[in-house]
Amino acid sequence: MCHYVRGVTVLFQTMVRHINNSFLIVIVSALLIGLTKFPENNIDFCTLLFALFYIALRLKTFMDDYAYFRDADYKSKNFKVGFCLAIISWLIWALSGYLIYQTDSLVSLFLLGLSLSVSTSWIIADGLRAGATKEQYYWIVMNAAYVTVLWSIQGFRDDLQFWGKLVLLLLLMVLLIIDFIISNSFIHIESKD
Repeated sequence: MCHYVRGVTVLFQTMVRHINNSFLIVIVSALLIGLTKFPENNIDFCTLLFALFYIALRLKTFMDDYAYFRDADYKSKNFKVGFCLAIISWLIWALSGYLIYQTDSLVSLFLLGLSLSVSTSWIIADGLRAGATKEQYYWIVMNAAYVTVLWSIQGFRDDLQFWGKLVLLLLLMVLLIIDFIISNSFIHIESKD
């Protein structure tokens, strides 16, 4: 019986990792399809910068999720609730990419912020299990920063000219670079596998 339960747990862990891997492909593909929907491939620089941010952030969160899933308590009710929130977040993220061609990417900006908000709920759900870790507090703060900037671009769309939108998108890129450096996402992948 004990071997059966361990086998089911290992199977579930493998399935969760495959779902994470699959959503990486789905999310990036949705963005690429969305980019092809621009009339006459008329894509402005800010949209391309947002697309770059979108892909880089998804790769970073993929690496963080990969490391998290390696050590997660799969039997916990909080993990199961959190994983459902992760799937919802990833579905919204994919929709965000697909809709990048809509009105100056504003729908996409809003949906990516919504996706990150749901993802933050996942972090909180897991943190309730045994108290949030230092890393989880960090992710919550970074997600809040990303959402604030994304929704600022979307919320002030009528007041922002090209340069204002460009500055906020560059701020997102700077935040992401800082996030990569501080969170050591690459080290998580290399050190434990």
